[in-house]
Amino acid sequence: MTRFLIVGGAGYIGSHVSKELAEQSCEVVVLDNVVSTPAAVTYETAKQTFRRMKAAGMTRPTVYFFGALTRRDLFLVEELSALADELPWFTFVPALSQHTPGDPWTGATGLITEVVAAAVDEKKIPGIFSDPEAYLCG
Repeated sequence: MTRFLIVGGAGYIGSHVSKELAEQSCEVVVLDNVVSTPAAVTYETAKQTFRRMKAAGMTRPTVYFFGALTRRDLFLVEELSALADELPWFTFVPALSQHTPGDPWTGATGLITEVVAAAVDEKKIPGIFSDPEAYLCG
């Protein structure tokens, strides 16, 4: 199975590339800090992409790393968490780079690149990035 890391995968170009690769039964990992994409666009793109994958019955391993500054900047968390609970092949990893002390956040913290590196180094997500191929955009 061919694997791709899509950097900027929540944006317009990256989301379309991710969709095309997913439809060709490739393993797709999306990495995006959504800094330059309006939230409404990113929300709709992510929602449509993952709903399409579910509807198509896709089962290849898919990881979505979602980095945000603060908890207030995260969106679609409940829907993506529910999807991850429902689909054994889908992993959702939200992370905050500016975690506020006292906030009850229990998810990953740090820059999204650090969160991805830790997931790979600690083998928290089996098979991720083993023999990867990548398309970078954004």
